[in-house]
Amino acid sequence: MKKILFLTLISILAIGSLDAQQQSRSRSKKKNRKEDILERLWYGGGFNLGFSRSSIGSLGGNTFFVGVSPMVGYRLINNLSIGPRIELQYFTGRFEETFGTSQIFKYNSFTYGGGVFMRYKFLPILFAHIEYDYLSQESAVDVDYARGEIISERFGESLFLMGLGYTSGGVLASEIYILYDVLADSNTTALPIQYRFGFTYNF
Repeated sequence: MKKILFLTLISILAIGSLDAQQQSRSRSKKKNRKEDILERLWYGGGFNLGFSRSSIGSLGGNTFFVGVSPMVGYRLINNLSIGPRIELQYFTGRFEETFGTSQIFKYNSFTYGGGVFMRYKFLPILFAHIEYDYLSQESAVDVDYARGEIISERFGESLFLMGLGYTSGGVLASEIYILYDVLADSNTTALPIQYRFGFTYNF
């Protein structure tokens, strides 16, 4: 009877040991996968800030805008990355008629949206960038002089951007790149080109 109990106890301990080893290996694999994913991630984004003179119809005035555009990249291989990008921008201005009364018109708008990008670093300091975005923008379309208001409308816009960029290199780096929108409307005076400046971490 003692031998049976002893063998049963040994068997239970052996099975428990094997199960513990399997769980340990499983946790180790999960930890390694998590560490591998974190090592492949890099972070970046840009910041826009500006003042300018502007006009809406017969109104002239001063405008201010501020924007941020965070992004996260995941390296599929050493030099090829994909990831999401978000864009937020706030615009405000004060306008008055260029002739006649000194009535002040105020205008505020938001642009927001996002998309996905793919980036390939073909040299340590140079990269190619492709991106698709959808933005919701608010634009001034008319002026209600009686009510002292600027009338605006919101519309959506798709952009497919392609271009090249420069990065200073290192764990924390600055970058500048130029993009061309292949979906831009040809019947407009707006240039289909974007210049971006930003920073990256671990790119």
